Amino acid sequence: MSFNNGANISEMTALWENLPLDRKADSFLKLLSQKEIVLPNIENGRWKFIDTSEYKDEFLNPLEGKLCILDCDLGIAYYLSLDN
Repeated sequence: MSFNNGANISEMTALWENLPLDRKADSFLKLLSQKEIVLPNIENGRWKFIDTSEYKDEFLNPLEGKLCILDCDLGIAYYLSLDN
């Protein structure tokens, strides 16, 4: 996930998902909230999650990954990464 200098963010995020988050991305965000990382309420946004877990079974290995959430109203991107 990278942003190129001068690139149009709308074009780059066109293939991202619209909020709300799916189950896996939501679980990842809840895991981060246990570490006191909290995002503001975003009503109009897009998101992209990249799962970097070695094991895809959440019970064998905690979620690891990278999540970017774009607040389309404010033009702010939140990038969160967790590696255990």
